Amino acid sequence: MTEIEVKIRIDDFEDIEDKLKKFINAHIFDWEFEDNLIFDFPDLRLKKEGRLLRLRNSGGKNILTFKTPSKDKDEKFKIREEFETIVSDFNKMMKIMELLGLKIFFRYQKYRKTYIIDDNHISLDKTPIGNFIEIEGDKKSIMKIANLFKKSEKDFITESYYTLFREKYDKGDMVFEK
Repeated sequence: MTEIEVKIRIDDFEDIEDKLKKFINAHIFDWEFEDNLIFDFPDLRLKKEGRLLRLRNSGGKNILTFKTPSKDKDEKFKIREEFETIVSDFNKMMKIMELLGLKIFFRYQKYRKTYIIDDNHISLDKTPIGNFIEIEGDKKSIMKIANLFKKSEKDFITESYYTLFREKYDKGDMVFEK
């Protein structure tokens, strides 16, 4: 499946949610805590190749995701092939990764609420580095949804949470303090 997405940094979600709640066909997934582990080999070859291997626990579900490097050099949108599957046992999957020679490269957490409108996913993310909207759909729909929030291409972020976190901190993981 091809994933086309952008992130937009925002201050709060109140106005965004007011606008999203007006869509009567919206399917809403309420706030869930996500814990994400990014795996790589010790030489960081996946990162260097633009690939991502993630194990996520969210709402009691474990999801293994692999993302390919971006094939489209469009700087306004992040466009990648994405493959996901449900994993029944989080700890066994971690052990398999370890036995394959993979290590946890980066850990990040967030609280996410998702609105699905037609084929578009609008996710509200509360992270340790701020609040973001992530819009996933086709390019035309992303532009239309961004305009609904009075946002434009100049507001689009295509960097990963890892990159955004590293811009602020040179080491550590993006986790909430206890």
